[in-house]
Amino acid sequence: PGGLDSTPLPMPIDEADISIHMRAHSNTLLVGDVLEVRRGFIKTHAILQIILRVTHDEERRPEREVGAPDDGKGNGRSQSEQTRDRKPEVDLITVRCYGDQFSSGPLISEIRVGTQLVVNGVLKLNRRLDKASNRIHSFPYVLVSSPLGSIQMIE
Repeated sequence: PGGLDSTPLPMPIDEADISIHMRAHSNTLLVGDVLEVRRGFIKTHAILQIILRVTHDEERRPEREVGAPDDGKGNGRSQSEQTRDRKPEVDLITVRCYGDQFSSGPLISEIRVGTQLVVNGVLKLNRRLDKASNRIHSFPYVLVSSPLGSIQMIE
């Protein structure tokens, strides 16, 4: 009587029952040509390591018209004419594939130098201690592991 709800309050949660899972990662999608393929082990895990050449081709991006006004830096040439004269930027990216699906199978046996791949994975850093300078250096790589990634061939 008097407006107070008589519903019992829920029991408090014990600290041991709470577990927080948080994973920071950067999903990465790459398209490139295979330069090198290696199979091996890191500790007890079988891996497939691929060096992928990713080309940043300016011509695939939308261009301005050839007759567009000069931006003041191109000696009277439009921006699209200037981008055609530039060499594309190239990055070499290490891709490490963990898991049974990457140690054997029809797709993995077909990956050779020159094969074009679409790689979906997580960007990670491999830290190494340089004993001579006593400094830690970080090298980026893309981790491909189920369910965090995949590899597909482009035909």
